[in-house]
Amino acid sequence: YFSAPVVALIRIYNRHDYGIEILKRGLDYNPDDPYLKMYMAGIIGDREGNEDAKLAAFEEIVKGVRDDMVTDTLAFAYERKYKKTKQEEYIKKAGIYWQMLIDSKDAKYAERSRRKLKDYFNIEF
Repeated sequence: YFSAPVVALIRIYNRHDYGIEILKRGLDYNPDDPYLKMYMAGIIGDREGNEDAKLAAFEEIVKGVRDDMVTDTLAFAYERKYKKTKQEEYIKKAGIYWQMLIDSKDAKYAERSRRKLKDYFNIEF
């Protein structure tokens, strides 16, 4: 699952085409896998600039699969929406995803999520 979004979404690479190709190969072998289809939908949404489609697909993924990069992407996107609109619902959603990352094996995600939860919600760890 994870190699496709890494290639497609990390801004260093930003190669949606490679991520989609990886997922197509996965679907050739696992045509009924729902997560491969959701990753595909999210990457296509990102490629097309359709933030709502990307977020909807990624939210479905993290309900069933632990993927810290996608979870971090969700938190970042909702924080950005909050900063643009000041609508509380967005920062609350970001907070949900930061909470999911506080025990991440990736120290970068864990530390950032703790810092954001402290900054926005005054939650100490």
